[in-house]
Amino acid sequence: SVLTMAAGSAGLSHVYTPAECERLNSLGDRLRERLSVFAAANGIPFSVSGYGSILGLHFTRAPIRRVSDIPAAQVLRTLLHLHLLERGYSYARRGLIALSLPHEEADVDGFAAAVEEFLSKQASLLRHGVLAPSE
Repeated sequence: SVLTMAAGSAGLSHVYTPAECERLNSLGDRLRERLSVFAAANGIPFSVSGYGSILGLHFTRAPIRRVSDIPAAQVLRTLLHLHLLERGYSYARRGLIALSLPHEEADVDGFAAAVEEFLSKQASLLRHGVLAPSE
């Protein structure tokens, strides 16, 4: 309808501007980098894939080139998901995160801190394979 077209045009020209797109993608890059550095520095088998404002959380540091490269890690994904829900962060249970326009640096930093808290608590078990990614 004409109203839908007008709303879409207004949204793309006044709300989702090139600057806003760059800001949002930078937030995704910031989150990916922070969590990847934290996991690597602590020897934790965890990585974050994605591009721009879309991210995927994985309990492996091996390169992910196709879906079959993603470990099942059902127990770990479930525990992380529940941990983050308890801290007020919701995302797709399979580890998919899609940042949106209302997100700000404080949101990304809070989410990262909550993931780091989980990884720190589980670090010894993760490093020694007690919570093996294939569970």
